[in-house]
Amino acid sequence: MAGTGPKLCKSPLELLTNDGSRKPPVFNKIWGYLIGGGLGFGGSVFATIAIRRPPFSGIQRTIAISIIGAFVGNYMNNVRNEAAAERDAVFRHYVELHPEDFPPYKRIKYSEVLEPWVPIVK
Repeated sequence: MAGTGPKLCKSPLELLTNDGSRKPPVFNKIWGYLIGGGLGFGGSVFATIAIRRPPFSGIQRTIAISIIGAFVGNYMNNVRNEAAAERDAVFRHYVELHPEDFPPYKRIKYSEVLEPWVPIVK
C-alpha cells in the first residue's frame, strides 16, 4: 500500500506550486452557473409573487433572468479564481525571495508531540 494517499509537500514552495497532480473538483466548474441561475430563478419567482401574480406567470421572464443569472454567476466565479491565482502568485514570489523564513517541513509523529498519559487517581 505504499504510495497511496495524498502527496505530502516537503516545503512551502512546493505547497504553493501546482505541478498538475492536484485536479479541481468537478463541481467547481458548474457551481457558478448553478448558484447564479438558482438565485436568478428564485428572485424572479419571488418578485412575481410579491406583485401578487401567480408564481410562474411570465415564465419567459423567469427563464431569461435565470440564464442571465447563470452567466453572471460564472463570471463571478472566474473573477474569484483569478483573484485567488494572483494571491497565490504573490505568496509564491514572497517565498521564493525569502527562503530563509520558510524552512523545509520536518515530519513529526504524534508520539513525539503528545505527552505520556497519566490518569488522575483520587
